[in-house]
Amino acid sequence: MSRIEKAIDRFADCTIGVIGDSVADIYIMGKAERMSREAPVMVVRKEEERHIPGCAANTVNNLIDLGCTVLPLTLVGDDVAGRALRGYFESRGVRTDGILSDPGYETVTKTRIMVGDANRIKHQVIRVDHEPQPRVPVEVEPLVFETLERLDPLVDAWLVSDYNYYLVSDSVVEKMTAIAGDKIVVADSRYRVGLFKGMRCVTPNESEAETAAGRLIGSNREAREIGWALLSELDVDSLLLTRGNKGVILFEKSGMVNEIPIIGDEEVVDVSGAGDTVAATMTLALVAGATSLEAAKLANCAAGVVVMKSGAATCSMEELRSRLHLI
Repeated sequence: MSRIEKAIDRFADCTIGVIGDSVADIYIMGKAERMSREAPVMVVRKEEERHIPGCAANTVNNLIDLGCTVLPLTLVGDDVAGRALRGYFESRGVRTDGILSDPGYETVTKTRIMVGDANRIKHQVIRVDHEPQPRVPVEVEPLVFETLERLDPLVDAWLVSDYNYYLVSDSVVEKMTAIAGDKIVVADSRYRVGLFKGMRCVTPNESEAETAAGRLIGSNREAREIGWALLSELDVDSLLLTRGNKGVILFEKSGMVNEIPIIGDEEVVDVSGAGDTVAATMTLALVAGATSLEAAKLANCAAGVVVMKSGAATCSMEELRSRLHLI
């Protein structure tokens, strides 16, 4: 435990670069009042609207709350949602010259309608995604590379947050693989885990691992088989497989495997963004000197905090410390 505590003490001395796809998460909170006369749907009285950083931006937010310095490299549109994301990070003291903008790009938004009575947990009833373009414009890539070259000397590690909007192009993946020869690079990819070879660590959840492996996980044995196969195929030092309420499994190139059960026994409120928390905590802990197993335990602990909160949430350093006795 003293090693883990010392690693947390070093969080503030670390600088992490985050490259990936940022999204603006919009939460409309309300109360169901009656059924509509126009259609068989409920009428929801809007009470509040929240704008929260999502995807790579949520990863950045998690790292901020864990106390380190963060340098984001991402793309937003010159629109209301994009300006709101940039303004949010400026207000938190984050260096934003790596938050790029392009006239032909609109910020992706994901709007969730959350419904429930006052003083009760509100539940998501529908999500509306605004994805005006299928991918980042190809002409942005030279600026991404230029910014990456400029920021790389300033960071201790990179965390790739790939949500398949293609800021992390194949060429960027190749560049990150080259960087992984000199410093820690961790990859968290929604659909393309198989691209990230030679990294220090990858952090797929079960569905992402299933996509990469081309087969389903129906048992603990199959989870182990797929984890080992991906570790070998990707030639990474470690693979952290997140399994929801089953906890996580850490696979290491050394041959070690550790199953880490979920922290706490409270009812899960919302798993949105928990993968971002795991990847952020894992990366930061490795940079701070933790072993892969110690970092995995901290990441699992942090995830146990955020799933008790509504929406894409974060775990603060204080919350992480308060749960160390459960590890």
